[in-house]
Amino acid sequence: MNIKTHLGEVGFYLFPTFESHREKLSNMNIHTSADLASRLLEDVGVATQPASTFDLTDILALRMDYVDFEEPIIEGEFDILKHCPIVVRGIDKMTSWINKL
Repeated sequence: MNIKTHLGEVGFYLFPTFESHREKLSNMNIHTSADLASRLLEDVGVATQPASTFDLTDILALRMDYVDFEEPIIEGEFDILKHCPIVVRGIDKMTSWINKL
């Protein structure tokens, strides 16, 4: 799939970049992170924030928040698979969508 991601330094979010898929996405008329966020929401129901929201206009990236856990997390014991199943399903949907390009 070749999507790089960065963990948030403050807060609970991932920041995947889609630069390696830019050409294929461009062929689908997806040229900006806002285009990508809109298309993912429309096609697979995954809500993200475009990088442009954070003044990052030159990269094709999204911010994915993972704050769907209900119980307090003990520091050092966070497991995204266990604590954020909705986010994991969203990542799976996004991965399947990208793999079909």
